[in-house]
Amino acid sequence: MKEWVREHRIILAILGGALLYRCFALTGDMLFDPVVYAQNAFNLLEGTFTLDTTAWFSHRLTVFLPVAPLYAAFGVHPWTSKLWPLLCSMAQLGLAAALGLRLFERRVVWVGLVLAALAPLDVVYATVLNPDIVISTFLTAAVVCWILGYESPHPRRVLLFASGVCLALAIVTRLFGVILVPFYLLWILWKRPAWRDLWPGVLWGAAGVLAVLVPLALVYLWQTGDAAYRLGVVSGRYGEGAKSEGTRFWYYPSLLLHPRFTITGLAPAAFGLGVLGALVRPNRPRWILLAWGLPILLYLQFGSMSTHAYIPILKRERFLLPLTIPLCLLAASISVAAVRCLTRGRRRLTGVVLGLGLLGYAAGSWIVVDRERALGAWRARAFGDVVAVLEAEPDRPVLFDHWRTRYRFSYYFGFREGADFYRGGTDADRIRRPGGFGGSRLGYLAWYPRADLLPPCFVVLDDDVSRQIEAGDSITGTYRSGDVPAYASPPPPGWQRIGRYGTFEVYRVG
Repeated sequence: MKEWVREHRIILAILGGALLYRCFALTGDMLFDPVVYAQNAFNLLEGTFTLDTTAWFSHRLTVFLPVAPLYAAFGVHPWTSKLWPLLCSMAQLGLAAALGLRLFERRVVWVGLVLAALAPLDVVYATVLNPDIVISTFLTAAVVCWILGYESPHPRRVLLFASGVCLALAIVTRLFGVILVPFYLLWILWKRPAWRDLWPGVLWGAAGVLAVLVPLALVYLWQTGDAAYRLGVVSGRYGEGAKSEGTRFWYYPSLLLHPRFTITGLAPAAFGLGVLGALVRPNRPRWILLAWGLPILLYLQFGSMSTHAYIPILKRERFLLPLTIPLCLLAASISVAAVRCLTRGRRRLTGVVLGLGLLGYAAGSWIVVDRERALGAWRARAFGDVVAVLEAEPDRPVLFDHWRTRYRFSYYFGFREGADFYRGGTDADRIRRPGGFGGSRLGYLAWYPRADLLPPCFVVLDDDVSRQIEAGDSITGTYRSGDVPAYASPPPPGWQRIGRYGTFEVYRVG
């Protein structure tokens, strides 16, 4: 054990630094989607969770199932909500190290790990309870287990089975996980293993997939009466009409132009360097990483959300997370080779040049991560301050301008004021549902057509809501003008303003 630690001490140091960096980025802020998953984890403990729902968030079990035991042991808290994605991020880095040591020399592995450990998108989303880091980890595990399973004289069945399990878990997390299938096909076509080695591996991999999907289908059959119920719910969501966001084909390339003002920082430049360099100077390890990363990259850029019509997939920075490991390793391979060529193989000079490059990369990462951390801490502080005001009068009803505002506040109340606010439908449907959420005192202004009909209550308004209603598209935007009563903007003079907290204003009525 001591010898192993001594041999890999630099890798362990990088992983330790990555963990500290991610803990630094952790704040108490919970975005909208993470609150939905947190609610599902909480309702699992309360016995009120069901799969028989069209709320598609409820069918991404791999995102919130691991959180439920943490809530049971330690309660609802930002740390318990974010530990699972943090573990996923660290596991992904560990898997990258294992694969890198098999494919490359150590210096390439060190550089690749540093690039991935400092990638600001990965650092920030390592503490966000969203599917992105979860599916990224399962896809990485599937690839690593498959490659290592065949990197021996005889296929290692356990690893090949594990690859299938991880692929299935990625698909359960998000249907996008099927994009890894081209990697397996490309690997088989390129490697061309002997038939006696190939078919057992394929069978063990398929067995791993079935070991996850068959029991899950039986659970759905028991809960909903339809083994394919989940597929219908999720594919229905992906079959919605095209959105203009999906046609922004310049979006991902544009990330290269503004590294200081995007959450991806300098990582896209490293990704581009890795892909272009590998295409120009390919070798066996680089072909493996290209077969892994390129299908994902091409799908994110040009893929469709539907098999019946071309509906361009939405463009989001966080969707790039599954590319972190393959493209960082590619970038490291190209960078080390290029610097070594420039320095004519002088070892110390090569190390100095690489070190200076990584310092610049680290500085760019710090600018992005520190900015996102400060913003998250500011938002979390605002939620906490408002909750403190509202809890001072626990019997007074609280009315919110919009369903999304109320929903996020339910988390900061520890779901003590109800945990059944998200039940599918549109925002307008949710806002107009009557009360009775487990005795919750949280409600909506939209329940009252006139300001003089409001009971004695608190009113919480979010500037972000009013600003987006004024500036946004009333048909396709997140917030629509009809959802918030006109009398709330500006608030009537009879409302007593208690204070401003972040983007929130709190009023007392009656």
